[in-house]
Amino acid sequence: MTPLHPSLVHFAVALFPLSVIFDILGILTGNQKYLTAARLNLAVSALFVLAAVGSGLLEKSRLQVPISAASTFEIHETLAFIIAGSVIGLFFWRFSMKNADWTKFKYLYLALAFTTMLILLTGSYYGGKLVYKFGVGVRSTSGENRNLRQQQKVVKSRASEELSEEVSDLPL
Repeated sequence: MTPLHPSLVHFAVALFPLSVIFDILGILTGNQKYLTAARLNLAVSALFVLAAVGSGLLEKSRLQVPISAASTFEIHETLAFIIAGSVIGLFFWRFSMKNADWTKFKYLYLALAFTTMLILLTGSYYGGKLVYKFGVGVRSTSGENRNLRQQQKVVKSRASEELSEEVSDLPL
């Protein structure tokens, strides 16, 4: 079965910072369309954060995490729970705010959102480290490579035999 986590997590990683960017643009320009785009991106991001954490937990049982990667995995998992809690909390706070509340608390909201974004990027770093440094979740191809090397030897051997036969058939 193809793992879902790598596909889902990219949406959460992209949409949440986009939400923050739209909020900043909305505050700077006063354009309500940016603030609406921020809210929509936050809502979709919250769904993808839940899906990414859920799929990560499901795939955790299927993974073989090397001992050398255990602490990195724990950090990634802990940050994922913090991120999920923060994004969902910000989602409920943002959608419960009235315009007067938004005007009053927008800078506090942005500070918390920016902090969440930094934690999100840190969690992404550890996720990437698990894949690219430790190979967690990457299917081993060592057996396939061994078979390929054996096939290449057979092909080279046959080519060498055919070349020897052709050379011996040449009139000298």
